[in-house]
Amino acid sequence: MWQLLESRLITGDIKAFCNAVNVWIERPNVCSKIHSCSVISTADIESSTTELVNKTFPLDIQCQSCLGKVKTLINDISCKTRKLVPKQPDLYHPCHETLVIGELFYMFCPVQKHESNGTKMKPTYLILYHQCDKQQGSYIFMYVLQSKTLDEKNIDSVNCQSHLKDCFVTEDWLRSVLMPTLVKWCNDDQTNNSKLPPSHSLINQERYSILYHELKKKYGLHLAKIWPEVTDPQKFVYEDVAIATYLIVVWETERQQLGTSHKLQSFIDLGCGNGLLVHILSSEGYPGKGVDIKRRKIWDIYGGATCLEETTVTPNDQELVAGYDWILGNHSDELTPWIPIMAARSSYHTRYWVLPCCFFDLYSKFERRQSTQGQYHDYLGYVEQVARICGFNVEVDVMRIPSTKRVCHLGMRRLYQESNQQKTLKNISNFVQSSETQSFNHEFAARPKDQKVRNCTKMDRNVQNEIVNKLTKHLLETVNLRKKRSGGNWNCGGSMPLNKAIELLDFSLTDMMKNECGGLQTLLRNHHQVFKVSKGCFSIRDWSDVDQSKHRKKGKPSGQICVKTKLCWFHMNHPDGCPRSANKCSFAHGKEDQFISK
Repeated sequence: MWQLLESRLITGDIKAFCNAVNVWIERPNVCSKIHSCSVISTADIESSTTELVNKTFPLDIQCQSCLGKVKTLINDISCKTRKLVPKQPDLYHPCHETLVIGELFYMFCPVQKHESNGTKMKPTYLILYHQCDKQQGSYIFMYVLQSKTLDEKNIDSVNCQSHLKDCFVTEDWLRSVLMPTLVKWCNDDQTNNSKLPPSHSLINQERYSILYHELKKKYGLHLAKIWPEVTDPQKFVYEDVAIATYLIVVWETERQQLGTSHKLQSFIDLGCGNGLLVHILSSEGYPGKGVDIKRRKIWDIYGGATCLEETTVTPNDQELVAGYDWILGNHSDELTPWIPIMAARSSYHTRYWVLPCCFFDLYSKFERRQSTQGQYHDYLGYVEQVARICGFNVEVDVMRIPSTKRVCHLGMRRLYQESNQQKTLKNISNFVQSSETQSFNHEFAARPKDQKVRNCTKMDRNVQNEIVNKLTKHLLETVNLRKKRSGGNWNCGGSMPLNKAIELLDFSLTDMMKNECGGLQTLLRNHHQVFKVSKGCFSIRDWSDVDQSKHRKKGKPSGQICVKTKLCWFHMNHPDGCPRSANKCSFAHGKEDQFISK
């Protein structure tokens, strides 16, 4: 017996409905935490499936709004199989479903072995679309059927190991997660309309999922614990594990296509940074090396098997990249647009992979060419254009990494025959020469080995204090009284736009701020104790009614003993003192209060 699980009103039409459900079918990882991907294939409609469909329809469903009967057309149905691949194969085993797709409905039927031990059967669920005659919109209906599942048949990969859970969805998850997500997607015009391909569209996603889990356990967990750099290991370690996994899957497929399974590809990573990508690839047997302008602390941990070289890379140094199968550019900054050029010049058979991040053209900072799209997409188009001039058939994919810059380019094939190599090299030289002529800088400039810190932290302390005192004095001219917990009033002051604050400062101070990344806003954010910056305006931070626990740093245990190390600016400088008493304030009220446990 079918039971109504949920019904929701949507503003989208049948096309939006189909787009939304297809996202769930093709990319389950978008809304599910336990699924990595799905493997879909067409299938013939089995007799058991036909029986279930015939028993299901016509389903007596009435719209609660227009009281009309919901149409359930089954004249033209198709059938697919879907394999749900879990993110953690050591906890879950893959699960299979038969999908029955009609004009206005999708039926998801779990395919599993009969369970004789009383285990609850997995729900078959039905998602229906109905165009309401009364409401300005449509309805999604979701029904579940507990008493019927399809028998396992000709699915060799089903392996219900006793110690593994299955990754079938539950009724609670369908109601609380999938249904609201489908409604959101149905109401969003941009669902499935992205100009970019789905993530990992160029690789075998199931193989990626399995390999990523292996490499994450093999390298990620250990290196994240001993990471000596100031960067966040939770981001950089697992990002490089993901990139290494992606490249290995690409290279496995390439060897199968070329019939060279015995020979692993060689590579060189230009601007390798922490060198982790090089370390993982080398440890997995791929011969190669990484070069960067500056040595990192982590390099010493990898050992001699990982080849890393501290040197300045220039685009004309073709000897550096000669003989390698692949040239890699992982956040390679000013080298990014040069990598397809270097690959094309190296040999006809050299391939490349690049992950564009910071915006550089051949000789300077990249300037936007298209005002109708964002700078990032404009820059991606520029890098792709350079590669096409080099004769590459550029393939675009989206990585699954913890970064906002996730689009990568692969140049694996050429748009011309090898006999036209010299002609292509001439076109490249003409393009490089033209770019040089149009640029203010007439030669490539590598970033300096030691980059100056320009986040206002290295500014003269007296200058910083002068700016802070001048701005707070102006804000306090506006009287905005608060009650102090210890009694009396405390002036919180007013608020003002950042662009107006610049006018209060002397020319010498504003000129100094221009040399700092982020300018005045960065300085104010650095003085978090004093200022609150939001939506282009700033004000004095109101500590009179603030729960300290809300401002505890991430990862800091609530029971940990804190010691006051910094002096309270308000106690020392505010006309009304600090709005908090000494024992409630996180900062020291005078030197006698410093280094006292809080």
